[in-house]
Amino acid sequence: MHKLNEQISASDIAEICLEEDIEIPGLGAENQTVEQGPQQIGKIMGGLFKDAAEVLFDEFRGVRQQEQGRSEAGNPVTLNRYTFSLVNPATSTPTQASS
Repeated sequence: MHKLNEQISASDIAEICLEEDIEIPGLGAENQTVEQGPQQIGKIMGGLFKDAAEVLFDEFRGVRQQEQGRSEAGNPVTLNRYTFSLVNPATSTPTQASS
């Protein structure tokens, strides 16, 4: 499943993990679900990004965009979207991935 250079949410990441049988760290086997997965992915991403909007790791660049929205109950929430791309290690600039 190719998702580089596409904006995705914690729910999207959890869904990919479940579809591809990738264990979500920090969740027991019984909690690898579409309900628990996004919450755990959100915790992982929060720790990874902290206060930064961009992180570099190995040959990847991750960018977090935040926007204000409302929950189903109408409460204000911050919505996080993530975009991952390949980085050219020699120049540390993003490169376009081919499909």
